Amino acid sequence: MERYVRTRLYAVQRPFETLVEQDVVAIGDPDEILRVARRYAAIGFTHFLAIANFGGIPHKRVLRSMELMAKHVLPHLPGEP
Repeated sequence: MERYVRTRLYAVQRPFETLVEQDVVAIGDPDEILRVARRYAAIGFTHFLAIANFGGIPHKRVLRSMELMAKHVLPHLPGEP
């Protein structure tokens, strides 16, 4: 995540721990992702951006993250089926 932020032209440079503490990013198991996503949904956010591949992550792990999102997170968020 730090590499991603460091390479973004307009990203605000903050320590990774700060991003997690402030729920700016959601990193972890499906329950943690769902907790953060529900927080944003409760205040009216209608879209959720998930970046599963920051580069350097094995393809198998990226696919597993996408599978977990599809099965255990997205079905529990408000929106169209």
